[in-house]
Amino acid sequence: MAADFLQSTIIAPQIFVDQMLQLVIAIFIGMHFMLALLAFPSMTAMLNTLTIMATKDYRRSVSLSVLLATTGMPRLPQPLETRMSGRGMPG
Repeated sequence: MAADFLQSTIIAPQIFVDQMLQLVIAIFIGMHFMLALLAFPSMTAMLNTLTIMATKDYRRSVSLSVLLATTGMPRLPQPLETRMSGRGMPG
């Protein structure tokens, strides 16, 4: 009787489970691909921002050193945290 109605096909349960398992695997592969595809521009932008900040700090320190060397001024003292690194807190 089911052969008369094409919209209601009877299939074995194991075949249905195998088809659903293949579908779930394909969906997870697609989602991982989309995650990698969408994360790449964000990672590039974050790396670009970090590079700009590091370059700016380096240029500022170099220009300050050049300025102090050309004017004959003594070097600025290091911050307290830099001088105390590795020795622990005084007490």
